[in-house]
Amino acid sequence: MTGLELKNKGVCGDSLFAGFNITKGCAPLMKDVVEIRITPSDFEYDDTREFDASYLKELQAEGKLNILQRIDLFESQSSDNQYATSSKGFESLAIEGIYKFRATFNHDVWFNKQMGTLEGEYHKRVELVDSRGSIFRTEGTTGSKSRGFEVAHITRGMQTFLNGTNKQAQYLDIQFAEKSEFDDEPVVIDADLLDKETREIAPVVEASVSFDAVPSDTDTSIALKVVYNRGQKGDIIGLTESGDFLVLVNGVAEAAAVAVESAGVYTITTAALASNDIVTVSINGVREVLGDALYTSKDTKITVV
Repeated sequence: MTGLELKNKGVCGDSLFAGFNITKGCAPLMKDVVEIRITPSDFEYDDTREFDASYLKELQAEGKLNILQRIDLFESQSSDNQYATSSKGFESLAIEGIYKFRATFNHDVWFNKQMGTLEGEYHKRVELVDSRGSIFRTEGTTGSKSRGFEVAHITRGMQTFLNGTNKQAQYLDIQFAEKSEFDDEPVVIDADLLDKETREIAPVVEASVSFDAVPSDTDTSIALKVVYNRGQKGDIIGLTESGDFLVLVNGVAEAAAVAVESAGVYTITTAALASNDIVTVSINGVREVLGDALYTSKDTKITVV
C-alpha cells in the first residue's frame, strides 16, 4: 500500500458489539514508544510510493533514515502552557507548551558515543514507533507527503552505569519545535496495515574496516578485514558485489572495486601501487548483504611502503 493509503487509517478487531471508540469509526492508536526514526530536517516521505521495506532500505542507503531501537522508557518532559491572568481573574495563553521527551536505552558506552552524531538544533526530524510497529509522524508540505516532527534540539543526557540498583543506561533528550505538528497535523500508520518486514526494519550496522597487511611498492591488490565496530570483533562477510567498497589511491577512485572474501579477509585488485601512495578504503556508503543487514563504515587510510 502507498503512504496515502496508509495515513490515519484505523484497524478494528472484529467484534459482536460496537467498538469502544468515543465516536463512530475506528481511529488508529499509538502505544508505548520503543523506537525512533530520524531523518534530515528537509526530508519528506513520498506518500505516492509503496511504503514497504524496500523503500525504507532505499532511504537508509541514501543516508536519509536512521533508526534507534529498543527504547526502555520514553518519558514526557513536556512543558505545560503558561497563562497570564487579568485583574479580574481571566486567563489568556502567554507561553505555549513545548513537547519534549527523554528516551532511555539500556545499551552500552559505544551506543552512547554513536548517539553523539545525532546532536544538534533544528537539523533533524523524528518520528515515533510503538511496540506494535505503528508509526506517528506529521503532515508534509503537500497532501502527498508526510514527515517526522521537527526538533528544536537533540542532546545526550548523562549516561549511568550498572550498580546494585540500576542498569547501565543512556539517555537522549528530544525537544520538538512545533507543537502544532503533534496536535493539529498528526499522521498515524497503523501496524496492522504493514507487513512484518516493514514493521521490523533494522538499523544500519556500523562496520570497522582495517588493512590486513601493509601494501608494498608494485602490489596490485590490498587485503582488508571488516568487523563490527561495536566491540571491534566478529567478521562481516558477504561484501563481494561490485561497488561494495570505495577504494581511493591518492584521492582517485579505483574503478569497479570488487572484493573476494576468504576466511574473513577481503582482497581487492587495484592498479599497481607505488611507495608513498595513500590508499583510503571504506564501505561505499550503505551497502546491503542480502539475508543479513545494511552496512556502513568510516574511512581507513594507509601509506604504501
